[in-house]
Amino acid sequence: PAQMQLFALYARERLPDIPLWNPHIVAGRPFLANAQSAVFSPYSLPAYVLPFWTSLGWIAVMKVWVAAFGTFLLARALGMRFGGALLAGVVYAFSLWMVAWVTYPHMAVWSLIPWMLLATDRLVRRPDLLSGAGLAVAVALQFLCGHPESSFHALVVTVLFFALRLARSRRARSAPLLPPLLAFFGAAVGGALLAALTLVPFTEL
Repeated sequence: PAQMQLFALYARERLPDIPLWNPHIVAGRPFLANAQSAVFSPYSLPAYVLPFWTSLGWIAVMKVWVAAFGTFLLARALGMRFGGALLAGVVYAFSLWMVAWVTYPHMAVWSLIPWMLLATDRLVRRPDLLSGAGLAVAVALQFLCGHPESSFHALVVTVLFFALRLARSRRARSAPLLPPLLAFFGAAVGGALLAALTLVPFTEL
């Protein structure tokens, strides 16, 4: 965990300039292009504006709350009653995986998976501009959170969930395929473009 704290401190000390280079690892390494520095992650914001050691607690609370509330909303959207949806949110957010990795970028990405699935479900039901924008924002935020491997997991799960929901939707009401397909892939590309400030340096590195 101390590694992530050092990244946040290094960025905090240099803002509003965005640090591109980290001279403290071997002979120097790119900083912004190192995804785990998570300079633009929404979870890094408290570390920039609050007393640093206090901010770490608020960041953990934010991650747990976002994971729990997103799972609750997803469960409700899928037809679960209040009690079941609440239990789903608590179980996901306080699972051993999430709690053990709460200080790392892993959980930052995983906390947004329910939101990506929720946006995907809405997009299948109503493939309009608002649904596409919601999914694009969720995709962009998880890219900014700073763990490419978890981003890969999140995107794979989202694609599989989209295929499942689309198949069920067509079976239930013979909905057309093209609008949700275009909206989904447009949202995925849009999310990547929104996160280009992080993705382009990372890809080059």
